[in-house]
Amino acid sequence: MRPTDPANFRGSNKLSAMTAYYYRLLYSVVHEPGSKYKGTINKNVHDFERCERMLYGRALNRTHVPIVLLERNLKAPKNQSGPKLVKVFSFVADAFNDLMDAFDTAQFKNQINADAGWLKSPRPHRGHKSATRMYRDYREAKYQTFIDYLNENKLHSKIHDFDSFYIQFYNYFKMYCKALPFTFEAFIRSGFCDLGITGLAIDLATFDASDDKIKVVECFGNPNWKFYQNAAMQFGFRIDKHCPWRIVADLNSPAMQKYIVNTGFRDANRVIKAGYEPAYLLGYNVFKGMIVEYYNTYIARRPATISPKRNGIGDYVSHRRERFGVDMFDLVKDHGEEYFLEKYVTFRSMEEDNAFTPQKISNITERAMEIANVKGMNKALKYINEDVCNTTRRAGSYAFNHHKRTTREQEEKRKADAPSPGSMKY
Repeated sequence: MRPTDPANFRGSNKLSAMTAYYYRLLYSVVHEPGSKYKGTINKNVHDFERCERMLYGRALNRTHVPIVLLERNLKAPKNQSGPKLVKVFSFVADAFNDLMDAFDTAQFKNQINADAGWLKSPRPHRGHKSATRMYRDYREAKYQTFIDYLNENKLHSKIHDFDSFYIQFYNYFKMYCKALPFTFEAFIRSGFCDLGITGLAIDLATFDASDDKIKVVECFGNPNWKFYQNAAMQFGFRIDKHCPWRIVADLNSPAMQKYIVNTGFRDANRVIKAGYEPAYLLGYNVFKGMIVEYYNTYIARRPATISPKRNGIGDYVSHRRERFGVDMFDLVKDHGEEYFLEKYVTFRSMEEDNAFTPQKISNITERAMEIANVKGMNKALKYINEDVCNTTRRAGSYAFNHHKRTTREQEEKRKADAPSPGSMKY
């Protein structure tokens, strides 16, 4: 079987779950760099969907705290026209300009095939995507799923005010938190978010990434594929295995290092620290505002609840109970910042596989308030997120597997060193 044979790769969203799983697995194994199926895939093709790799450019390296790009660092590569310019991180744009020049030179010298479609003379089609805009669309869709949940379970009569609304939303989120993250921070780390928010990725075409056959025919079987692989590596890019028309800047590549330094950053670490900011700086305020916004949107459409009630002569009559809007600042004024902070810690814990016990949530909230009073809220949010983003808790992650393997080895060593039953060794 060759990676360029389209007959063997039929993965598509149109297939049944079991059939799709088989073909997806086949595609992933055959197109893995270093596999026995050699011929078209080199080490520059990278799987950005495996374990912590999906956090590339979206989270800090050590703590895995989610981050977002500061949009002042964006720049548009050349050879574009029209009102909507593709923009990426400035040093990525510089590297891509040189890559386009290399293709144009090779075409002029007849070193590549002139009938290779999108790989004849690659141009940018998609670049940076706004994380906040994506999250806005996501949270609107999530609100609708919550309303559907209330409708299906006939829970509208249980909502009288903000507190009772929060109870129902909490119960809903507790059931679906793993599938549907709520906070901006969890959204950044989830599969709902796109690699485009990093500013490190450029799409050179607009094919359907769910169709494996397209990838094989248009990319791996393209006559200019080998030149594409080598050129991408030469200028510091990696190719996305699951979307081969997408190139992603390799921050640790010596080739990309040249462009990073020319932009004013010392190295890859400075790019992450100075070019991005922690998502929690925006996320916490958005969290508070979203819960209040959800409630006020809800009561705008359902300003009152109608329920049966006995009157003075024993007959049932309709009883109307008004619902009133709330203001986030009034809630903070009445209950204190800890009112929302404890809810935030609770939600972040549920989003990360129930990382904390109720007692620890209380302890973390109390400690975070102490930090906030002395060093400010940003330091308090950093303390919370560094703890909750510990990936050793996430099944399937590299950190989790390493922790599990280390624990097992230590246990086996302990058992091997322990005296045998009935022996006199102590």
